[in-house]
Amino acid sequence: MWWREALEGIAKDQIRKHPILLGILPHIKGGELDLDLLMVMVENRFREFFEPAKDFKDFIETRRLFLQPYYMNTYLALREDDSPENFTAFLVFDVIGCLQNFNFYKSKEIISFKGKVDLAALEELLEIERQNLTPYFRGLRALAVWQFKRLLKKNFEPDPKKSSPGHPGKFFALWRSKTG
Repeated sequence: MWWREALEGIAKDQIRKHPILLGILPHIKGGELDLDLLMVMVENRFREFFEPAKDFKDFIETRRLFLQPYYMNTYLALREDDSPENFTAFLVFDVIGCLQNFNFYKSKEIISFKGKVDLAALEELLEIERQNLTPYFRGLRALAVWQFKRLLKKNFEPDPKKSSPGHPGKFFALWRSKTG
């Protein structure tokens, strides 16, 4: 798997020339991002491709496990306080991003979960206590709410022309703008 090999390459000082990898490299070298946590994230994501969740709630829990090391690296890099609300904002932003890219993954025969989107479960995540969020995660929550409303209007049928795997890249662009 490409990301596993790329992260192992960093440990051996064999750096691949990839924009996201080069963007996070200074933070790995500077000790702000934990290489072991990134590897856990990659392994969890890899498993997700081959083991679809039994339903939407299970999918949310799978994403929670996948995101934990990613989130820990993010709040450490941002030097913000950890809180359950911040993590929930991070989670809901990710889940909605996955739904946006559903058609792309489906075209690659990657099915994230069986069944339909559970609106109650998604709305429950969106009910994050805003006052306890730090500014960065407040921004993620606002983006998630906006995307949720767009998807709701379309009955969660993403536009295949606009559905792409760009979500992680957008997140890293936001993250890099915050961390310099």
